[in-house]
Amino acid sequence: MALRTIIIATLGAGILVGAWFFTKGELPPSEELLFTATTTPTSLATSSSAIPAHWKKYQNAHYGIALHHPPNLTIKEFNEGGGAMTITFQDPAAGEGLQLFVTPYTEQVVTRERFARDVPSGVLQSPRNVLVCGVSGTTFESADAFLGETQEVWFIHNGFLFEATTLRLLKDFQERILSTCTESPAS
Repeated sequence: MALRTIIIATLGAGILVGAWFFTKGELPPSEELLFTATTTPTSLATSSSAIPAHWKKYQNAHYGIALHHPPNLTIKEFNEGGGAMTITFQDPAAGEGLQLFVTPYTEQVVTRERFARDVPSGVLQSPRNVLVCGVSGTTFESADAFLGETQEVWFIHNGFLFEATTLRLLKDFQERILSTCTESPAS
């Protein structure tokens, strides 16, 4: 019985010390980065001739981007305060949609802290470096308490962090729209 108590106490102390280092301790700079360019990014870009002629163009000069999308999608912008915005591209009847959250961001990389703030589930699986809107980004599988399994694409552009999210089964739909991303003149 005494040996069992000692083992449990030792394990508990080890967990507490590990938790303290994880939350309070400083990580070496290389571990501070969540997304790193370890491989050459795969381009999501589509040539303008590959964009279907009937697609519409969404443009936001403030955030410096333009995207083409199928005409059946309804675009809505939601001001989140502090310079942030959520932009939705949806067709509920067809079960298609994606959400683009944009927020001011002065860092050059996405840190674990930022990821933990924006993805409470902490799920980041199958990350892949991509080139979107002319900059390097990361696409990955995640999870959301409301949506379930998701596919995300994050990139930093013109001083903003862009976080595109859709259902995992709509991954190709999201990448097709993001592949049309181009820079738009700032307002």
